[in-house]
Amino acid sequence: MQRLWDVDFGGGASNLYTEEQYLGLAAAGLLEGVSAQAVVTADTVRAEAQRRIIALTGGGDLQSCIIKQLNAQMRATELVNKRALGDVLSSEELAEAAALQALADGIKRIRARSNELEADPPSDYADDSHWSP
Repeated sequence: MQRLWDVDFGGGASNLYTEEQYLGLAAAGLLEGVSAQAVVTADTVRAEAQRRIIALTGGGDLQSCIIKQLNAQMRATELVNKRALGDVLSSEELAEAAALQALADGIKRIRARSNELEADPPSDYADDSHWSP
């Protein structure tokens, strides 16, 4: 995702710059005394949701996060199948099933909140208050 910056050089006009352009202006010393802020878009909110899901799963990056989610889904399916076949889950398996459900619920909560925030992203979109249950 390419981050955009809204830079106001004064006089009521502002300009949008890509991250690369913004950093070039900063390196050239052209941003002294001007107002600049990152533009928050739906993509920005989606990236924050992705960051939170990666953290929730304990993954270090998106690929390991996806692998952890697939492994969790596979294990949850095994436990559901065991129950469906009439077997009784051990106390350890019941605890594992509860943890897997809590992980799924957490991911669904983050995704739902992201969908809500994307419509009108707040400037402080990364603040935990926007993501709390």
